[in-house]
Amino acid sequence: MKTYSTLILIIFLLNVFCISAQEPPKGTYKIIIKNNLTKDDNFLKVGQTLIENDFQIANKDKEFYTIGSGKKHINKSDCDCSLDFVIKDSCIIVTGKVYSPLGAQSGMFTYKVDFFRIENKGIKSSGYRESFTEMLNIAKLLGGELEYITDIKQRRAENDDIYY
Repeated sequence: MKTYSTLILIIFLLNVFCISAQEPPKGTYKIIIKNNLTKDDNFLKVGQTLIENDFQIANKDKEFYTIGSGKKHINKSDCDCSLDFVIKDSCIIVTGKVYSPLGAQSGMFTYKVDFFRIENKGIKSSGYRESFTEMLNIAKLLGGELEYITDIKQRRAENDDIYY
């Protein structure tokens, strides 16, 4: 009986560890941070975290509880990224933009695009991946339970206002 209960405990602990160490799925473009703070506390926490991590605050709106960061240069990929936050009671929603000096390429044509949305895709040192890693690191620093949103998950949750 003792071995059986020990086995159950080990399985439970492994399950908890795997859930907490969950990697964001490919295609993630939005991170929702769930916590127990008020929107005023979350607003201050986002601002302080951005400043402490070398982001400038480009705009903040206390009426609508939004904060937008300025561009931060990512050395590894020679890109810039900026983050946008929608702040609510008990949650913070994070999205972002990656700015590439190269533009976009389609077949033989290269065209200039100001920015792309940050998304978990691309090879390890790409602008997409590096800017997503930056967004993920900030989300982790804000604390709380992280939920990752992909396009598929967004379409399924059309009636749930936390995703908007």
